[in-house]
Amino acid sequence: ALMTEQGDAAGEVQYVRISEIDHEIRTFEYENGSNVQTFERRVLTLGLSTALRQRVYGVQPKPGTLDPDTVIR
Repeated sequence: ALMTEQGDAAGEVQYVRISEIDHEIRTFEYENGSNVQTFERRVLTLGLSTALRQRVYGVQPKPGTLDPDTVIR
């Protein structure tokens, strides 16, 4: 299920069926003041069997722990 959460409140939920999956390792740059940090993250591309009913927001990758607006459960 895709769920958009805002703080502790659950938002819209849509159950989806994943029809295909692909992944790659990408290199990103993160600017912290005058420092530029390079790091890698695995990026997943999911194919869905039905269209999404709502807009789903991702996050900009950065080093450390993320607190995404969209959660896949």
